[in-house]
Amino acid sequence: MPKHIDVLRFNRQPGETSDREVAFQDLVERLLGDETAIGIELNVPWPDSAPRASRRVWPDLGPIDAILSRWYRDTDRPGDGASLGDTSALWSFAVDEHIGIERTNDWPDGTPTPGLKHISLLCGTCPTDEFRVAYRHHVELVHEHLPTMWRYVQNDIESATGDRADEFAAISELSYRTHDDYERRWRYGAAGEVGFRSHEGFLDLPKTVTLMCTEHILRSSV
Repeated sequence: MPKHIDVLRFNRQPGETSDREVAFQDLVERLLGDETAIGIELNVPWPDSAPRASRRVWPDLGPIDAILSRWYRDTDRPGDGASLGDTSALWSFAVDEHIGIERTNDWPDGTPTPGLKHISLLCGTCPTDEFRVAYRHHVELVHEHLPTMWRYVQNDIESATGDRADEFAAISELSYRTHDDYERRWRYGAAGEVGFRSHEGFLDLPKTVTLMCTEHILRSSV
């Protein structure tokens, strides 16, 4: 089923924590009002975690308040059934989703997913076809080097809107069930990390935009 990812920003930046909670609750209610969305997932960046991105490459990148994923039937599109209210999309993407590592969801919709999610917007150094071959091979490397990874999703970008959005090639979602799993993620330690990184020549790493998030599945897509 078609998947769409929006990188969101509040139009008026809330100040106090309570203001942010009200803004997020309003957004959640609006999203749940979209009956055309089969699945809805809201990823909220950690409060003390600004986007990791090169200021030289992305000098005008401000705060990112959420990353929204929605799944639709073939005939539906984002915006058909929900308004984002006082929130706008910095970037929007139609993606082709590939599940590299899957998990079993054993918690109710609407509650925070256990652990943490590392989301990266990726740029490539090679043509699209070559990029995707190397990207798929990355799944094998993750299995070998990152055994505690709970879920790994690769999203090939098919179309994009927003300032410089067309520079991105894919969006990766890397989930760990616990913080301890994340801290001990490298099977072979520092040397293994160096070996893993040696296979990332297809990525333009200085252009990568990365956030650490808490995932909220508002409506399961399956």
